[in-house]
Order: sequence, then C-alpha cells, then structure tokens
Amino acid sequence: MPTLSGDSVRFIAEILKAAAREVQRSQSQRASYTDVKGYLADADLQAHEVIRRAVASEYPSDVVLSEEDGQGSPGETVE
Repeated sequence: MPTLSGDSVRFIAEILKAAAREVQRSQSQRASYTDVKGYLADADLQAHEVIRRAVASEYPSDVVLSEEDGQGSPGETVE
C-alpha cells in the first residue's frame, strides 16, 4: 500500500470535512432505487460532487471513480 504524504492526508481530511458540511447543510433524506445501482441517497450524490470538484481543482489530470458517478456497474473493475 502506498504511503501518503502529510499534504495528501491534510487534503483528504479537508475534502471529507467539506463533504460532511454539505450533507449536513442540506439535511436531505431522499433516496432512489434502481435495479442496477440499488439505493442511492441524495447525501451520497452531494458528497461525491464535493469530492469530485476538490480533486479536479487540486489534481486536474486525475480521474475520480465512484459508484455515484453513473459509470459502470456494481462490481465492475477499472484498470
């Protein structure tokens, strides 16, 4: 497993705090269900968007892979 630098750890901690603040602010408890994805809460989508934007801003050449992005299927691996 790769070792993260102190800057990376701080970046991750700040992203997670920002995502938590966004989810708490909205207080949405709505969710949807599909046969492909199962249950998906608004909070999942909100947190995903905060994380995606932060990573895109800090690391523009990186890609965020998430079950919330609508790509792929459950259990699918990307290489």
